[in-house]
Amino acid sequence: MPAEEQMQELMDNCKWKRCKATNSAGEIVKGYKVTGPNGNFIFLPLAGHRRGSELRLAGSGGDYWSSMPSEYDCGDACHLCFDSFLRDVYDGSRDFGRTVRPVQGGEFERLELPSQNVEEAVDLGLSSGTKWANGNVGAKNPADYGNYFAWGEVNPKEEYTKENSRTSGEDMEEFAGSPQSDAATANWGDNWKMPTKEQMRELVNNCEWKWCRAINSAGRVVKGCKVTGKNGNFIFLPAAGDRLGSKLRCGWYGCCWSSTPRGGYYSRYAYYLFFGSGGHHVSYDSRSRDEGLAVRPVQE
Repeated sequence: MPAEEQMQELMDNCKWKRCKATNSAGEIVKGYKVTGPNGNFIFLPLAGHRRGSELRLAGSGGDYWSSMPSEYDCGDACHLCFDSFLRDVYDGSRDFGRTVRPVQGGEFERLELPSQNVEEAVDLGLSSGTKWANGNVGAKNPADYGNYFAWGEVNPKEEYTKENSRTSGEDMEEFAGSPQSDAATANWGDNWKMPTKEQMRELVNNCEWKWCRAINSAGRVVKGCKVTGKNGNFIFLPAAGDRLGSKLRCGWYGCCWSSTPRGGYYSRYAYYLFFGSGGHHVSYDSRSRDEGLAVRPVQE
C-alpha cells in the first residue's frame, strides 16, 4: 500500500483528467486518468467507499487507503480522496471500507537531525544575534510537537476555550521574558523567551524554508519545515497545528506563538508564525489567543 508521501507525489507530479473506462463486466465507469511525466498512465475509478453495508459515492468520488496511520488520532488513517472539486490526502476513520491501489518501490528522504537536545540554542547566522531553540517547549526531540499553550499562559490545558483564556480581549504589552506570561521563560528558565514578531519575521525573511519529514521520539514520521540559515545551520519546525477546545489539528501546518500582542479592536489576537507546504508568514488573525499553539523559544 502507498505511503502518504507517495500519494502526495502522485498528486503533485501527474496530470489528472476525469474520464470513463469499461470494466471487466462491460460496464462504463467514471474515474481519472493519471498521467506521469513520462507519458505512462493509470486509471483510478471513482469507487467510493463502504460504511457498514452501504456503498457510498460510487461514481462520484474516489477513496483510497494509504499505509500511514493518522498522526493525532489512533482511530484514523490517511487516505487519498478525490472528486470533481477536490483532491487531497486526509485522515479518515479506519472502520470505513476504502479501495487499495498497490505500489512498488519508492524512497523518500528523511531529515537527519544533528542533535536530539531540544534546549540547544542554534545559531542561524541572523543579524540580530537571535538563536533559536532546537525544539518546542514540552518536546523530547526536535520533531516532537511538544505542549500547546494559549497565548500569555504558561501551562498546557485539557481544553482551549475563550471562557478559560486568561488574556482573550485584554489589552496587554509585549511580555517576552516574563515568567508569568512567557511559556518559554516559565518552563525553560531565564535564558529563554518566546520570540517577538520581529524575530519571527527575521526568521521568515532570512532563512531558506523546505517542507520535509523527520522522525520523532516515538519513531513516527512527522511533517514540518527545515529552516536553514545563511551559515548552513538549521532547525526543524514540526507541523504541530493547533488545539481548539479539546480537538487537535496537526500534520498539515504548524503555528507558533510570539510574545507580541495585538491591541484595541484586535485584542482577541496575537502574532504567530504560520507555515505549511505552501508557504510561511507571520500573522495575527485566524488564530485567537484562546487557541493552543506550540512555542519555540529563542535566546538573544
